[in-house]
Amino acid sequence: MPGYDLHSHSNRSDGTLPPAEVMVLASQRELAGVALTDHDTFDGLEEAAATADELGLDFVPGIEFSAEYDGASLHILGYWVDPHDPAIEASCSDSRPPVSDAAR
Repeated sequence: MPGYDLHSHSNRSDGTLPPAEVMVLASQRELAGVALTDHDTFDGLEEAAATADELGLDFVPGIEFSAEYDGASLHILGYWVDPHDPAIEASCSDSRPPVSDAAR
């Protein structure tokens, strides 16, 4: 029975493949669906969703929020989160490290 991967990352955070290629890999592994849950960013969701649709994969838009509690680093997965919610956008920009001039 085909399964789901509900915790995948693209090169928009700490993965190695672009969002579209993550979807292609999921299809090659005969998964029924996949969630893209990059760290503190929604940047790859549109690309991933379009490719998943082309490949016939169920797509779950997601994110992995970085947080800290009592000195411990936490990662919280969120699914079907509204990427345009102002509070979430602010939280993501607060959590992401600044981009260096060399990386621009």
